[in-house]
Amino acid sequence: MKTIPITRFEPEPDDDRFCSGCSACCRWSGDVVFSPHTLAPIAALLNLDERECAELYFDLADDRHHLKAVETADGRCPFLIEDTCSIYPLRPPACRSFPYRWQRPERELMRQCRLYRALLWRQKEVRDISAVAYRG
Repeated sequence: MKTIPITRFEPEPDDDRFCSGCSACCRWSGDVVFSPHTLAPIAALLNLDERECAELYFDLADDRHHLKAVETADGRCPFLIEDTCSIYPLRPPACRSFPYRWQRPERELMRQCRLYRALLWRQKEVRDISAVAYRG
């Protein structure tokens, strides 16, 4: 697989219109870390008691202070239910900052994300406009 460097993007108010909700980013393996303070609200959202929620969905993170989502056999996020994030209003910072602050290094995976493609297009348009203005 070809790898790509991380490209930093700045969020704009209308960016959410580009996210198709494809959940491709939720299907990639990797640690998703949560503040321990989010356990109670997530449990309430899922109609579970905190102990049951912790046992079903969380492991202790390597720093032994935070929680991380349990690993699933296929690498997908355990909160992805029927291709929808079951905790969307409480999703962690890693989910909120994709693809602005982190990306997968594999080009093929990143190209699955419609928002990422739109951000690349916007960045190209800005470069093209800047080049025309510079020449002008």
